[in-house]
Parts: sequence; C-alpha cells; structure tokens
Amino acid sequence: ALPTRHGQRVALQVTVAATTLAGLDDHPATLGSYGPIPAQVARELAQDATWRRLLTDPTTGQARSVGTQTYRPGADLTRTVIARDVTCTFPGCRQPSTRCEIDHRIPYNHTRRPSDQPHDPQTCEANLHSLCKHHHQAKTKGWWRVTHDRHTGISTWTDRHGLTYARHPIPIHTTPVALIHRPPLPPSDWGDPPF
Repeated sequence: ALPTRHGQRVALQVTVAATTLAGLDDHPATLGSYGPIPAQVARELAQDATWRRLLTDPTTGQARSVGTQTYRPGADLTRTVIARDVTCTFPGCRQPSTRCEIDHRIPYNHTRRPSDQPHDPQTCEANLHSLCKHHHQAKTKGWWRVTHDRHTGISTWTDRHGLTYARHPIPIHTTPVALIHRPPLPPSDWGDPPF
C-alpha cells in the first residue's frame, strides 16, 4: 500500500497557467518537488488528471488560495452517477455506465471562481451524467445539446437541426408488485368516447 500524508493519497502536483493549458502560450509548468517541465508535457498530464484551482499572488508568485472544487468528481460521486445512470444517457445507447465517461451536462467553466456562485458547484450529482466515448465526443463537438430535469430524471437531447429526443431514467430497483402482469381493461370499461 502506498503511504498517505494528511489523509491524502500520493499525487503529482503540476502547477501550470490556465493560458498554457488552453494552448495560448508555452510557458513552462512546475512539477512539485522536481522543477520546471515543458508546456506540452503539462498539457498531456492534464488530459487525464484531477484539476484544482490555485490562485497565486501576481507579484510574489506565492499560493494564496487552493480551490475546493475540482473538475473530476471524487470516488463517491462517480459511483453515485454510475449507479444512477445504469447506461450511457444518450437516448437508445445501452453502453453500461461502468464503461462510460463522466461528463458535465453544463460544461465546466475553468475560469469561474467559487465565490461567484458558492452554492452552485459545477462538479455535482445534478450536473454529471454517464456518456460513452462516442456520445461524449458528439456532445463536446456541439452535434447535440442536453438538458436535464432533476425532478423527473429525464434528459432531453436536441440535435443541430432542432430534433429532440428524451432519455428517461432507468429504475435500478422495482417492487414485486410492478412485476405482476395485469391484462388491460376490457373495452366496456373504457367509458364513453369523447364528443
């Protein structure tokens, strides 16, 4: 087992400017306990990493604030989303959620400060869903937009032409009564037809 310090697992800390991550410049990044690394290496590491905001003093370069919000959800939140969604949330896709990627329904805004909306975190159960790689890319490229109704659990997908499809939540537990087959009512019990 790997040792922990301060109750945290072993991690690499790469400090890099947001402009460098976005590809706007090639300033070197800093690998904690090592030193400078090339911008391209930092971008490659960031592709599969947990991001955390770190504000520095512009004159001294010292850390002033470390964000509590992260781009990547924690293990408990990931398990919750996977269990809730059962499959990819794109209508008709049956890729199991355990083989899907966790995506932000409303794209994560890396420039937003937690103080802007302290009670509205971006990486939360309500804003995350499971998408297979194919449908995640289709959403990222703008081929599809998704909205979600928290009360009904229905995800509504709209394509570039305005066609809309709904993906209803999949129950993971049903009561025994729901499994009892009941024949439909006979036509005589339907009542009078409307005029």
